[in-house]
Amino acid sequence: STESFLSIENKYVYDLNRKLADNKYSTTSCIRGLGDRSKITTLLGNKYYVTDEKYENSVPYGYTLKEKIGNVKTYENKFPLSIGVSYSKYILRKEYDKLNPVQKEDALLKAVVIEEENNLKNLNLEQEKNITAIQSSCYEIDYEITDNDNILKENEVVTIKKNQKLVLKIPKVENVELYVLITGFEFQKNDKHIITASFNEKSVSKTIDNKITSAYYQPSPELLLPLGYFEEAEGTITLKFSAKGTYKFDKIQVLAASMASYEENIKNLQKTELKNVSYNNKEVTGKISVEKDSILQISTSYTMGWKAFVDGKKVDTIRVNTAFIGIPLNAGEHDIELKYESPYLKQGSVCSLVGIGLFIVLAVFEKKNTKVGK
Repeated sequence: STESFLSIENKYVYDLNRKLADNKYSTTSCIRGLGDRSKITTLLGNKYYVTDEKYENSVPYGYTLKEKIGNVKTYENKFPLSIGVSYSKYILRKEYDKLNPVQKEDALLKAVVIEEENNLKNLNLEQEKNITAIQSSCYEIDYEITDNDNILKENEVVTIKKNQKLVLKIPKVENVELYVLITGFEFQKNDKHIITASFNEKSVSKTIDNKITSAYYQPSPELLLPLGYFEEAEGTITLKFSAKGTYKFDKIQVLAASMASYEENIKNLQKTELKNVSYNNKEVTGKISVEKDSILQISTSYTMGWKAFVDGKKVDTIRVNTAFIGIPLNAGEHDIELKYESPYLKQGSVCSLVGIGLFIVLAVFEKKNTKVGK
């Protein structure tokens, strides 16, 4: 899946990870597969998923086996998206932030998230006001605690030894991605600890480093553990707490994200996606046809270095969906071009040349003064 390494990652990608409560985020690997979540990885343009048989239960929804070589399997996304997708509806950031991390992911398939309405650049976009429908796409499952090892208190889990567990029994649900969401989460000790959720032979975890001694410590007040897609799911989810101590929380929820409308949402995005795409490290080009005023999202991180051209004319980009480049488009057919230039590269070159010139002048002047002194 999509992965990046080292802390030089774009700050807006970090913000996206935090908004989506990505359990795989770490300080040195800003993106490490995004928990194999179908919607966000497809939105990022993932077409293939490669794994060995040991981890094949992590394959996201909508992927089919394409090839097997030895123990390694390659799966192909049945619903791939282009590097550029367009939206004719928008959601304001203040409304988007009211959603939980799974609902936010679903919202990104239906409308573009903008900071404020003046970002629309005089475009005639419809506001997505049916927030209730987005919220209902991910619903809470009532569960029964069948075994708490005497560690569950009111808004606390208090462990007296390592790896103690909570067992949550859930009723039958169909065609969903399952998640465990712990809000208001905080460990009362500074020790490194790992929270693991297990269901149907699959385990996912979140590691939180020592608050005092580790340079990689990051708090996780919204701790989301994605358990994957299931045609049918019923049984018990086990939560394991690796360290001894007190874990505080506001709520422990089991969430089911319906995949009933997933294919329809993807096909709607495919209708007006960027086509005939060509790209390299410094340029992206393509063609697009939109029936309504829209915002085109390019799924690379937003920076001031990217310059956008629509039909040969330079246009201002905006930041959309927390992390990505947005290009305002009027209805019609358009040629799209993005070019990258390192910010302040020209200014830096001019300063360097001026500095070299001054150095030469001073060196010559100093040499003349030395001769005169002799």
